[in-house]
Amino acid sequence: MFRDAIRQGYERIVWLDADTLWLGDPIETGQTAPLGMAWHQGDEYDHYNAGVMVLQVGDKLSSFIDEWIASEDGGHKWWEQHPMNMLIRQKPELACPIGAEWNSVQPFPHLRADNPKIVAWHGRPTLAYDGIMEWLTR
Repeated sequence: MFRDAIRQGYERIVWLDADTLWLGDPIETGQTAPLGMAWHQGDEYDHYNAGVMVLQVGDKLSSFIDEWIASEDGGHKWWEQHPMNMLIRQKPELACPIGAEWNSVQPFPHLRADNPKIVAWHGRPTLAYDGIMEWLTR
């Protein structure tokens, strides 16, 4: 899908996992690299969370997407996110952290933002369904 969007001439792509809810604010992250994502410490290792990504299209990003798609996941439970993070370790200039408000992970208080713009439940579908319904009825 990323390749198709790039071929169609989009300059900016926003990726949201199905277990996220965008609350309608304009997506202006102030990012300084082609890939903007929330930085999470802990879990398996410190990493960028691919559940919410803001991509600024350019040659470097296109090459990175091709490398990412061709990468093996090594059987890791984060099958798409793990190889992406391994590539970013080799090319750190391609990614930068964006604020927690753009990926406020509701099940974890230390990953929640006080004024979220996108709320997320990453990998917890039952919590996501209930949480999304709660946010929509506020």
